Amino acid sequence: MSKDSNLSDKLFNQSALRNVSMASLVRCTRLCLDTSNCKSLFYDRESRRCQLHSAPTYKITDCVDEIGWRFYTKYPGIDPIDTTSPTTPSETTPVPSETTRVPSYVEANCPIGNGYTYHLFTDSCIKAYNSNPVKLSVAKTKCQQEGTELVSITNFYKWQFVSTIIGTTGNSYYYIQGTKDGTGVWKLDDGYVMTYFIWGSGEPAAVSANENNVILWTADYAKMYDVGGTDLYGYICELVPPLQM
Repeated sequence: MSKDSNLSDKLFNQSALRNVSMASLVRCTRLCLDTSNCKSLFYDRESRRCQLHSAPTYKITDCVDEIGWRFYTKYPGIDPIDTTSPTTPSETTPVPSETTRVPSYVEANCPIGNGYTYHLFTDSCIKAYNSNPVKLSVAKTKCQQEGTELVSITNFYKWQFVSTIIGTTGNSYYYIQGTKDGTGVWKLDDGYVMTYFIWGSGEPAAVSANENNVILWTADYAKMYDVGGTDLYGYICELVPPLQM
């Protein structure tokens, strides 16, 4: 996401996809990346309000003055949408192709030459490790040492991308984010509840079972399986897209 300073202290307070409270700009950004049709967002640090929008940008004249709000877009350089037109944003705005346009920060922040792979549609940068299987705690540490985190699977498209990287055949296992609490609720590392699952047959295990973490198993089309965190598996690191402040 890229900050557009022209819309600082401005707010387009109409037709928001989502209008929610978010503890941080990072979480607001992640929500946008995981929300279908979200192309931009407004965030106010003071009130911790997060607004998601389907247009990549707006005209200053169509916004109202609201101190504290900042605007971020997935598509810097796009001409502002004319909200006075009777046509829809998709008809008036030349939204770049998801398969051809790459954000300007990718080259600098997704080290493709170092084994990472970038996926434009989900704005994801990941790398899979499987030559030296490790415990879950070690996998998390190794990702952190690279300035990354275990990959979070938050929608079908993200899973589809990850599955193309690790494959859907063979017999390999990879740790991803996902921890089950005492009530059987699965959560990501930031505490947010997991909402997307693609479990293998018979999964997940009962709440009472000591299988509170998640892996992808390539032998079953890279579907999810719950396991204990002490087993030795591969892992997938994700470089979370940076915010231009």
